[in-house]
Amino acid sequence: MSSYKRQISRNLNRAPVVAIVDDDTSVRLAVRRLVCAAGMKAVEYASGEDLIRDFHGRRTHVDCIVLDLHMLGMNGLQIAQWLTQRRAGIPLVFVSGGDEDAVEALGGPADLPWIRKPFDDAVLLPAIEAALKLNHTIRLSGSE
Repeated sequence: MSSYKRQISRNLNRAPVVAIVDDDTSVRLAVRRLVCAAGMKAVEYASGEDLIRDFHGRRTHVDCIVLDLHMLGMNGLQIAQWLTQRRAGIPLVFVSGGDEDAVEALGGPADLPWIRKPFDDAVLLPAIEAALKLNHTIRLSGSE
């Protein structure tokens, strides 16, 4: 575990929790393994609707969301908009199996940062760590 991740864990008094929202079971499992091997906790959702149900019930606290852009039902951008409207303040790491045109077709900005599936752990894990660091900064500033 990196030093700033240890600091985040100490300040949160718990391991960071990463939500994985993807309709592909194999992707959720792979990301879960990566996150848990890095000393974090993971919670999985097969759809955006599942995440929203849990969010409404406040059953799980989440520090970062790995969010697939292309899913049945709500897509990743719709989920991001829903979270923004509720001022959730949870950093997002977007992933997609599509190309640039497919991502733009969802209605997102051309410069939306996202990670292409299949992804390398060496790309995804630093993105998650950066999001956790951002979330930690938001919490320290009281802007949550």
